[in-house]
Amino acid sequence: MLIYICDDSRADQLRLVHNIESYAKEKGAAVTVKLFSSADALLREYETSTEKPAVIFLDIYMDGTNGMDAAERLIELGMENGLVFTTSSEIHAVKAFSIGADGYLHMPFTHDDFVRAMKRFSRLFEESRRYITVMQGREEVNIYLNTLRFAESVGHSTVLHTSGGEVRVYLPLSSFFGQLEGEPDFLMCGRSYIANLSTVESFDADSGELTFQGGESLIVPVRLRRSVKEQMKSAGRSEG
Repeated sequence: MLIYICDDSRADQLRLVHNIESYAKEKGAAVTVKLFSSADALLREYETSTEKPAVIFLDIYMDGTNGMDAAERLIELGMENGLVFTTSSEIHAVKAFSIGADGYLHMPFTHDDFVRAMKRFSRLFEESRRYITVMQGREEVNIYLNTLRFAESVGHSTVLHTSGGEVRVYLPLSSFFGQLEGEPDFLMCGRSYIANLSTVESFDADSGELTFQGGESLIVPVRLRRSVKEQMKSAGRSEG
């Protein structure tokens, strides 16, 4: 899912990026964010790019083409929805919605404000959720990554521990390495486990016990404990 941010304030750009990434992580969605410091640069990209953004966050007050004029041009170019205006003033709110805006974020905003603005786009985030596909009998089942706590090697099969229960797949754990190795929250814990650190409640660096949401736990090998500790710290999750 592609998202554009157009704002001439670097601080406001970063605030939006942080909120988008946090919201996408909560939803388990995969997003790509492109930044623009002027409406003219955004319009050039929109006109020439094959992949169109699902959502555009557009500042109103900018040098050159302002946000309102840019929005009208985007609509002329075929953008039917997905426009969210961001501004420190509320005087343009009525006009923003009159030209077809789907949201209006008043700066500065809280994450709760952001989440409310995103409700219109919940379906888009749902469709962008990251998942792996496994076979259950003769049926393919999608396991969404934000629900997967850890995968465990059990004999010649793999048990996927999810927020909805256990799913047994008759494949070795190694068959999931390729699907999950590019996911930053997933860590290979020796040959027996793949852990989703975003679902961890706590980590005891001394014992190596990694406790997940729901109370399940596993023991991290000694050689990986420092790496887990650093990742937990960088993500702001608890230790001990």
